Amino acid sequence: MIKFITSKKIVLTWVLIALLFLSVITLGVVINNKNDRISKQSAQLESAQKTIEEYSKTTKEIKEAQSKIQAELEAAKEKNSQLEKKIDDLTKENKKIKKKLNTSSQSNSSKKVLPLKNKTKTSTSNNKLNALTKSLTLKKTAQKPMANKVCYLTFDDGPSKNTTKILDILKKNKVKATFFVIGTGNLDLLPRIKKEGHAIGLHSNSHDYKKIYSSPTAFLNDLSAISKKVEKKIGIKVNIIRFPGGSDNLVSKKYKKGIMKDLTKRLPKMGYSYFDWNVVSGDADRALMPTKNIINQSVNGAKNKKSVCLLMHDASAKTTTVNALPTIIKKYKAMGFKFDVITAETYGFHNKVNN
Repeated sequence: MIKFITSKKIVLTWVLIALLFLSVITLGVVINNKNDRISKQSAQLESAQKTIEEYSKTTKEIKEAQSKIQAELEAAKEKNSQLEKKIDDLTKENKKIKKKLNTSSQSNSSKKVLPLKNKTKTSTSNNKLNALTKSLTLKKTAQKPMANKVCYLTFDDGPSKNTTKILDILKKNKVKATFFVIGTGNLDLLPRIKKEGHAIGLHSNSHDYKKIYSSPTAFLNDLSAISKKVEKKIGIKVNIIRFPGGSDNLVSKKYKKGIMKDLTKRLPKMGYSYFDWNVVSGDADRALMPTKNIINQSVNGAKNKKSVCLLMHDASAKTTTVNALPTIIKKYKAMGFKFDVITAETYGFHNKVNN
């Protein structure tokens, strides 16, 4: 009996030992699992901490950049404010200077007298201009309203050998035109031009821009010269003109500022009607423009226009203008245009004066 009990105790002891061993092993496994979880969580915490640190660093950099930008804006505003103040000061100073100049000018005009030499020179110049104006003044003519579907063919810088060919073409097609002539052209053709029912206008005696646009007096001297030459050939004073380069030319500004504004007001008062154009043939764009180009530009420019004043040239070099003319006339007729000559009564084709 005692042996059985002893054996039983031994068995229970081993069981307890086994259970204790299993408990230890289980506890170890649990501890290991927890350690693994703790390690993972620590890693996650470290990663989160780094992210937070990076975010804090980025946020700090952004704040620093914002502060820098704000400081730069404030500096710019300060500079702008200083500039505005300087501009205001300069504006006030400018007004004071203008006021002083006006006061000084008024004082000088009332007190000072021009030196006799300069005064005499100015007076002589004005006398010459007035005398020329008076000698060239013609009877004023009222202009009529612009007619519909009328084409005014105009030729500048002749007459020349090409003018004879042009007159033959016009005669064949029963069309009239206007010739703005220069003093160096073949003026012996003027009687034929007049006899065949075409109009003659004054362009220039010399066609020297530097010379004619140096002053109103210089222009009127040139006008007087060409006027006398034309009158000698056809027996009448011509009262229609075309400015070299047109009334809108800018070349004249090189020689006399404001001269075109003066002339475009002065000459109508003297009884002269001046004419520009509203369609260009392009024959002056180069030394010898191809015939096809002249035709196309002349025809395309006339589309949707009630009336046309076509600019062409009959100088000796303009042979392709002669070649293009028959086709231009044919196409204009097909567009419903009739042809007429320019007179002083014709409504002026005036471009915007730029000088």
